[in-house]
Amino acid sequence: MNRIDGTVILAGAPAAATSQAASCEPAAAPCEPGWSDLDVAVVGGGPAGLSVALALLRVLPELKIKVFEASPAYTQQGAGVLFFVNGARALQAIDPPALIRLLRDAAFLSASFQYNDETGERMPWRTAFQPLDSLEQEGFPRGAMLPWNSLRSALYASLPEGVVEFGCKVVGCQEPEEPPAAEEGSRGGEQQQRQQPAVKGATAEAKASGEASSSSASSAYASSSSSPSSWYTLELMRTEAGTDDSRGGQQGGGPVRARARFVIAADGYFSRMRRTAGDHQAPTFRGSVRWLGNITQAELESGHVPLPAALDPTNNPHALTGVHTFTRVAPDRPLAGSPGRLLMVHPVGGGAGDTSGAKRLVWNLFSSLELLAAGGEPFPAAAAADDDDVEGDEDNGTSGSVHLPTRRGARSLQRALVAGRHLPEELRALLAATPPERVMEFGMYTHSPDNYRKGAWAVGGLLTVGDAAHAVGPDGQGASQAFEDAAVLGAAVRQHGLGPKAFAAWEEARQPRVRGIQSDQTPDGAVRWGLIFGASFEPLWCPLVLASSSSAALPEQVAAEVRAAVQCGGEEAGREVVLAWCQREMRALVEVQVAGRAPLESVAPPAGTYRFR
Repeated sequence: MNRIDGTVILAGAPAAATSQAASCEPAAAPCEPGWSDLDVAVVGGGPAGLSVALALLRVLPELKIKVFEASPAYTQQGAGVLFFVNGARALQAIDPPALIRLLRDAAFLSASFQYNDETGERMPWRTAFQPLDSLEQEGFPRGAMLPWNSLRSALYASLPEGVVEFGCKVVGCQEPEEPPAAEEGSRGGEQQQRQQPAVKGATAEAKASGEASSSSASSAYASSSSSPSSWYTLELMRTEAGTDDSRGGQQGGGPVRARARFVIAADGYFSRMRRTAGDHQAPTFRGSVRWLGNITQAELESGHVPLPAALDPTNNPHALTGVHTFTRVAPDRPLAGSPGRLLMVHPVGGGAGDTSGAKRLVWNLFSSLELLAAGGEPFPAAAAADDDDVEGDEDNGTSGSVHLPTRRGARSLQRALVAGRHLPEELRALLAATPPERVMEFGMYTHSPDNYRKGAWAVGGLLTVGDAAHAVGPDGQGASQAFEDAAVLGAAVRQHGLGPKAFAAWEEARQPRVRGIQSDQTPDGAVRWGLIFGASFEPLWCPLVLASSSSAALPEQVAAEVRAAVQCGGEEAGREVVLAWCQREMRALVEVQVAGRAPLESVAPPAGTYRFR
């Protein structure tokens, strides 16, 4: 039994420490009813885990799958995520209604501006997002800023009731005595071949009755008869599940077990599953520290929070709909490389479907260790009595994944002000006015693309996805790469069946692409952006399933159009109806926000300027 405790084993840690943290006697715990014969257990209920579960259910509807989430319920937390076209295309390939649900919470930004971080002078160049134009040209609006929690809620709403189990923290994993052979995936392939007639049967039924039968479409999948000795046993500690928005959560605490043929590790940056049952890798420290804080619209309007000139709409009509970046630049000295210090301020929330409250202004401050030490502050900071919270390696949703160590409170705010001591006074005043309980500090850790090798992400029946596999800095690609992982995995399982063969094919497809996006060294990111904007994915969904009355995924009028289109022109015709609905919905959401905005064009920086990534 591999014990997965709270110890974080960083790269370079002594082997003895790794062995000590990974070994423990198995605890005698009952197997929870219904959890003894799972096809797939997903560890982690963040965007990566939820999207993988949804993708697998799209291609294998009868799959016995559980997502084990440690927190008792999803709560409003986290900052903002700039969502890119590759992530949108991947999510659309998995579940178009989830994409629209997600974008209802988005703030569609107008532009990105740069400033000198000592004088506050705005640079003459800018990037205009032009969300309507990009929607027409690329199929997705640029500049979509999402509340992080919306990533989870949009996916969660598309999953069947009971798939996500809240308050279930995986603390141990017993690996199979007989690891599943690569050929086992062919069993799933045979099952998938049997699924095709089921879909055709649903199509025939739709022609007769006007809707798809989810039972006939899903009955194609049958559980494998593989030996129990080739199954994984998960040891969990169950806490009291939340009562708000936590369907499927089990009540009562204590140790329990679950057995599954395959395990998906989606448990974030410091993946316990990967460190113990996978390839034992952990991310390495980048030598940079990040602070994250937010101020509500109500606090801004109260007059108690000073509004810097850069964020004053009387100075710039796009001030409160743009991204503002303060760093070491000047009109004659554009960025030549990744900066050692940076402040980024942007709005988040306020979309048509955002129920989290008013729009917030989020700030992100970055500093190298050298600059922080020059201000008299070490890293990590010593524990202080006024820290509201000190968090370990548990995924708490602060930024999509966890960077260790994470602190919040007055001491973190104080250290942020030290790191930002060079900023203009009006910006320092904005930071200082942030409620301390909303200020978080964490070190920046990443997985090196040099370690993306065969067997790093796929080990037998264990697959590592999302930040657990390829953690990067906050470059806007964390969520998008998680959705790509899920879409490509669904397609691999459809082709090869559920098993090591599909997992190996997935790893082979994903590693070069992720490496290319993360390690591009060109100043303007030509390789990276080419991969992002050129992304395409195989649709995993059946239009008749989305149009069925039991799913209620589409508006009834659209569902009726889908059924009619399939009856006349087949499945592809129905898919075109769904995609056209997606485009109309996205356009309507963007038009509401950009109405009345002053036109804005991009102004290119000098040739050779480094582009953020």
